[in-house]
Amino acid sequence: MIVSTNAGLWAYNIGDTVKFVSRNPYRILVTGRTKHYISAFGEHVIGEEVEHSLMGVADRHGIRITEFTVAPKVQVNGELPYHEWFVEFEEVPGNLSGFAQEVDQALQERISIITTC
Repeated sequence: MIVSTNAGLWAYNIGDTVKFVSRNPYRILVTGRTKHYISAFGEHVIGEEVEHSLMGVADRHGIRITEFTVAPKVQVNGELPYHEWFVEFEEVPGNLSGFAQEVDQALQERISIITTC
């Protein structure tokens, strides 16, 4: 979000990302910070999408997550880049690869919904 005078004499980037929840009256919801974007490859994934996808799958399976972070992994030698996830569980899921696939699917669905709106 950028705050500006009506004439545009000055502007200040406050560093928040927002989502309009109402247009009459105008209402916004602060959804994150501009520094919480992952966009090493042009994917523009925001922290809210990552957190919603990960926590949604965890809640469905009764899994408690202590902490997590996601970072882009740039490959060399012609290999495809990807996001590397570091997740700390209170108790590791029995089927970790299945959990990862569900999170990936949830994130794809979440991004698909947002881009079609």
